Amino acid sequence: MSETVVTASGDRLSEVQIRHYLRINIIAGSIGVTWFAVVMGMPLTLLFEALGASGVQIGAVITIMNLSMLMQLPGALLVNRLKSRKPIWATVNIIARGMWVFVPLLFMFYRDQPLLIAQVVLVMVAISTLMSNFMSAAWFSWLADFVPESLRARFWGTRQAWTMASYLAVTWAAGYVLDLFGPRPDGGVNLRGFEWLIVITGVLAILDIVVHMAIPEPPMAPIEKGVSWLRQLVRPLTYPDFRRQTIAMGIYTFAVGLVSLGVIFLKKDYGVSYSQLAAITIVANFGTILVGCVGGYLVDRIGGRAFGATMLLLAPLLGLAWFFVQDYETNLLTLFDGRTGQLVRYVVAAMPETLQGHVEALVLPQVIWVLLVVNFFAGILYGGMGVCQMSMVGALAPKEGRTVAMAVHWCVVGLIGSAGSLIAGKVMDHYAAHPLNITLPTGTRLAFHHVLVVVHMVILWGVALPLQLRVRRRSGEPDFALALSRLMITSPLRAVTNIYTMSSAVTSHRRAAAARTLGEKRTALAVSDLIEKLDDPSADVREEAVVALGRIGSNEAMDALLQKLDDPNASLDPQIARALRETPTPRSVDALVRKLDDPDRETRAESARTLGAIGDQRAVPPLMELLETSDDAKVVSASGEALARIGVLAAVYELLPRMKETRNPVLKRSLAVAIGDLLGEREGFYKVLIREEQARGAEVQVMLRELRRTIAEMSSEREKVMSARLLGRLREIQEAYESEKRDRCAEALFDLGVALAEHKWGLKFGGDAASFLPDLAWRDESFGAGMWYLTMLHHSWDTAKLGPLDDVDVLLGLFFLCSHGETQREPKPARPRGNRNGRP
Repeated sequence: MSETVVTASGDRLSEVQIRHYLRINIIAGSIGVTWFAVVMGMPLTLLFEALGASGVQIGAVITIMNLSMLMQLPGALLVNRLKSRKPIWATVNIIARGMWVFVPLLFMFYRDQPLLIAQVVLVMVAISTLMSNFMSAAWFSWLADFVPESLRARFWGTRQAWTMASYLAVTWAAGYVLDLFGPRPDGGVNLRGFEWLIVITGVLAILDIVVHMAIPEPPMAPIEKGVSWLRQLVRPLTYPDFRRQTIAMGIYTFAVGLVSLGVIFLKKDYGVSYSQLAAITIVANFGTILVGCVGGYLVDRIGGRAFGATMLLLAPLLGLAWFFVQDYETNLLTLFDGRTGQLVRYVVAAMPETLQGHVEALVLPQVIWVLLVVNFFAGILYGGMGVCQMSMVGALAPKEGRTVAMAVHWCVVGLIGSAGSLIAGKVMDHYAAHPLNITLPTGTRLAFHHVLVVVHMVILWGVALPLQLRVRRRSGEPDFALALSRLMITSPLRAVTNIYTMSSAVTSHRRAAAARTLGEKRTALAVSDLIEKLDDPSADVREEAVVALGRIGSNEAMDALLQKLDDPNASLDPQIARALRETPTPRSVDALVRKLDDPDRETRAESARTLGAIGDQRAVPPLMELLETSDDAKVVSASGEALARIGVLAAVYELLPRMKETRNPVLKRSLAVAIGDLLGEREGFYKVLIREEQARGAEVQVMLRELRRTIAEMSSEREKVMSARLLGRLREIQEAYESEKRDRCAEALFDLGVALAEHKWGLKFGGDAASFLPDLAWRDESFGAGMWYLTMLHHSWDTAKLGPLDDVDVLLGLFFLCSHGETQREPKPARPRGNRNGRP
């Protein structure tokens, strides 16, 4: 983290201090969210429902909350005239939250007038939210100035995870408390549970503010003098990306408001209990906690634009679940049919008897079972939008006048979003007065909520998503399609877990294992973290990071490896050259060619092998030079293999003498395979060699059988006469090979090659190889190189001082003939490469 934070008093905070104060903020937020969970959450909605409020009144609660965001504008203008944000923020919020301690008195004195209580509480909601939002911009700008850019997304994600964990606990406790008190004996509304919840969370709300005061405040950016308040308000919206993101979030909030009365729908139409409503809310919070843990990191890696667009693309799909809910109760064993049901029953049967009994006895409405699953993913996707919004607004808001910019954002979002819940309430009331007796094909009765879910989906896909994608990509961010593929291919939770492990203060073994896993999964999200590990103190971690980057193979990963390859202090050259083979690309050729002159034999060998895998013709001259000049067995083997993979037939003329002169059996077999790859099908001779080592003569019989089939295809009268002689040659080869008379094999192989050349091109061997071979190579360079080898085998072996013939020499000749006898494709003409030492 390179950014620094300077407080209003001029003190420069260290990274340790910054992280300490960010933790304090998270603790304070976790305390304060308990108040929001009750006064602004599900318990408040249920309180209005218990008091008999209409759908419009219930929808008005959320509408008021959204419209109150407009108070951020005058609040921001006021704060801009002050030297500090903290004192006024704390004072106003203590009043806004403290007023709720009088609500229990209202319940006590007007218990028998529920509609009056509902009206007064609605007014209190308005006053409280107006005051809170009056200072919201001050808090957001304070945090935006305090949180460094490098920590922004991760901080907001972590904060959301912890605050949602607190929200979860309070929601569960609220449902339990409300069910605990139940209705009054006379059937009236029992408000005692609501009283306790409001009092306890009100105290915690004040504690939140007290803890917050420990966080230093950076100085506010000076505002240009003489700028009117109207211009201050309009200026942030002149920034295109800020404007698009703000409108997109407003539309998103509007769409979410349309489905905000789902709990009322469940309570009225399905009769679910407070605890069951709390359960599905808790499950959603689990999803929100999960995305809070990983969402900030994902925003850092793929950008808020792509992350938010992914959430907007997937989230509406969850609304389809509402069309499959039905009004009956069931346990987990009878909930599913088919194979899913069999699997569930099998799992339950494997449980201990005590636990199995609890599972069988747990009977819930079918709609609750469905939403317990759906809401978990809803928490992930809609919670992900929260992480995206908090991160992007802070990043896109102009630094000058940031307080006003944040206020403008939330006001526009609130203004657009406020109509959503109000419309939902009107639709609910209208449907109650004019119900439609329609049953959907899924067996579900059509309700007002189904209509709102469809509109919700259309708005998110048709309006919010396109607006989100119009925000320009930041430098280094992938486009939406690439980002989506990265999220869909990898498991984000597992990926981020390994990334955190690799970046944590753990053993080098665990770091290396995490890097290895990221590479095996080709986790492109982790590229920047893996690049950092190229300088890790542990060699194991560095090497695993290199391998992982090679496997991932993105442009960023390849650039980092190539840059490190040219670093004289890296000491990772062989590993990098090997890793580049995982993603062969011509971009690597120049750097690898330079490494062919490296003093380290491992680096030279690995560079040569990777150049072969890439197959770029630019590598041919330096590889040929390396093959001709090197005395190192490993380097010779690697360069020969590379030239064979590229298909450089001229390498045969250098590989053969190198193969015969070495006493290294491994190198000999390696070079033989390279020659075989050039004379025939790639990897074909490798198989021949392995099978012959397992059972001598077995593969020879197979190749001779293929040649017999080729000879049988000779149709002209002259060829038929010749075929009898050639079949005799085949028998001679088999007998000579079995008796290890390899010179007779060489003679017969040469005769077969000459006959095959005449069969294919009508060329006759007049006894002069110097004229025959160039003519043949002009017609088919590959066949010409093979005939050069057979000529050497039969006529020039001793002259070239290649030593005694062995089985490998014979097998290469037979493999060449078999390969070209089987293939009847048109030969490719090629110009001869000269006539040096009998070479065509």
